[in-house]
Amino acid sequence: QGLVIGILSGAVATGTLIFMPLAAWISDVWNWRVALAIPTAGSLLSLSAFLLFALDLPQKFADMSVFKRLASAEEQARAAAFLLTEDSNYITGQSIRSDGGVTRSM
Repeated sequence: QGLVIGILSGAVATGTLIFMPLAAWISDVWNWRVALAIPTAGSLLSLSAFLLFALDLPQKFADMSVFKRLASAEEQARAAAFLLTEDSNYITGQSIRSDGGVTRSM
């Protein structure tokens, strides 16, 4: 997926460099609304391709977790609530990851 997203990003940048002169010519010949249709169509195609390949990202993160699932909102809230208790008074300047071990596997 990372490779596909990288290729799509490069394609968008290349397409911008190629089609900007074309869009300028079209706006001179017709009008700016017609010229705007080119990058809009390209953006919609890129967004569609990204969404097609990124739909299963939550499951991939869940699969990387030790627990093979994503944390519930309550589990995340308990981690944050702990930091508000007296038991956490000596914890300062720390990043506490509540990610089920996902960071370890990256």
